[in-house]
Amino acid sequence: MAYQAIYKDIGVATEATFGTSIAMTTRMHVKSFGFGLNMNYELVEDTVTSSRGRDRMIRRKNVIEGDMSGYASPRNLHEVFELVNGMEGVTSGVSLMVITYGQNTNGTMMSKSMFVDRNNSQEAFNGVYASSLEISGSDDLLEWTMSGGAKTRGVGVGASIMDNVIGETVHSYNFSDITVSIHKGATYGTQAVTHKVSEWNVKYDNGMEATHLSGSADIARIDPKIPTIEGKIKIFHEGSSWVDATYGASEFYIRFAGTLPSQGGLIGGVSAYLLTIDVPRVQLTSNVRPYEQNEFSVEEIDFVGMMDLSPVGTSALWKPSMTVPLNF
Repeated sequence: MAYQAIYKDIGVATEATFGTSIAMTTRMHVKSFGFGLNMNYELVEDTVTSSRGRDRMIRRKNVIEGDMSGYASPRNLHEVFELVNGMEGVTSGVSLMVITYGQNTNGTMMSKSMFVDRNNSQEAFNGVYASSLEISGSDDLLEWTMSGGAKTRGVGVGASIMDNVIGETVHSYNFSDITVSIHKGATYGTQAVTHKVSEWNVKYDNGMEATHLSGSADIARIDPKIPTIEGKIKIFHEGSSWVDATYGASEFYIRFAGTLPSQGGLIGGVSAYLLTIDVPRVQLTSNVRPYEQNEFSVEEIDFVGMMDLSPVGTSALWKPSMTVPLNF
């Protein structure tokens, strides 16, 4: 008998208390979901006089870790931005909804419940947290990969219940026309240079660490450590590079910006869906111009980000935002 197909929708709900399950409120369409449970059993000293093999084991602690990935749609990005930043997005706007995802620096991170339906079995992961999120683009396709863990794993609910929750508003799963604007100094709008990029990625790692306290095999809390952000862009090399004049000598403000392609629909028939990722304080760490016969001349530029603590700054390593419809 053939293996049964897997539903690709994951039910999601934001928890009020870490690890306390609530009914799903929406769902994500993902490419992969690979969280697994390791109960860390360990064999101990043999208790018999002859060498027949160990006959006892102890259970240490539950570790639920894994990765999930998907295409960059508004719903997917909304959920993973909240998880990795550790706080809910802030909404503004009247006819359109602009959601800004600030970086949580107070140590009390958000968690979510996730429900996976595999046709003949269901799983519920409670206390789901993110430790890192990488967003990468190649041509007009955006993808994301999130690493993290969970507090507990149990029995979930079936797809019939998931059919009653909010689905994806837009069915095209890519943002096209990605541009990167690089601004001299840590201020947006200063001597900007804008590039169309064929390949790029940015990875935010919040340094999350799960803590086990006595009395339970499950993790008791999650604590962020010092976060980091890094990335790479690939641009066409056009003569003397702008990188050469300031390489390693100045800070830059980088903004990645993209719009959903027109076949994915417009908000109210007028405005495009927008994605913006700001990295306000950046140092360029590597600049390589590879040569290959019969290939275009390109530059591959690596960067790292620093915390923006100026009084008029973003007070963050990065700040993603999206423009989506009000019924999102």
